[in-house]
Amino acid sequence: SIFHTIFVKYSTSPNGRLNIAYSYLNLFDLKFVLNDTVTNPSVPYRYTQFDTNEYSFLSLEYVFDNFTIIAEKMSNDYRYNRFVDYYTFNYSTEYPLVVKNRGNSTIQLAYRHNNKFDSFIKLHRSYANKDDQDGSESSIPHLQYQKSISLGTNWYIMPDLLLKTEFIHGDGGYKHDRIWNLFLTQISYRF
Repeated sequence: SIFHTIFVKYSTSPNGRLNIAYSYLNLFDLKFVLNDTVTNPSVPYRYTQFDTNEYSFLSLEYVFDNFTIIAEKMSNDYRYNRFVDYYTFNYSTEYPLVVKNRGNSTIQLAYRHNNKFDSFIKLHRSYANKDDQDGSESSIPHLQYQKSISLGTNWYIMPDLLLKTEFIHGDGGYKHDRIWNLFLTQISYRF
């Protein structure tokens, strides 16, 4: 595997009232897929598969008074192709180029009540195919997208001890049910 990445961050002032960050990651992976040795044991590989995974992340954060707004967008373009058929030494037409354009976006509004307590609301949306964001072209549409809304609180019991609770109501993205609810509680300690 080979990868390269780019990261850029910009803040408008020393106290970071507006922060903008962009990241780009490109992964290349070359795979040799083993041959069926019973059919032709003299050829060690049946084909070569070349994958590229491109990720783009954009994050915006704006802080004013006790409010914080965070917006994030991620896109993932995944391409793979099986290049050489070692029986014929031709480019494979059996396995054409596959392109998947996935992505998600989140927007969150948080309010800091005091130094020990804050609350937030978050909207999230993701899809497995940019050209079919509602999953209507799939046999199980609700597995191809997810939309959710979250309400949560953070209680800083001590500077290093946090109790977090969150309620999530979701549509899609879950194996058995299209509509689902989840309640989370987390205690974390920072060393």
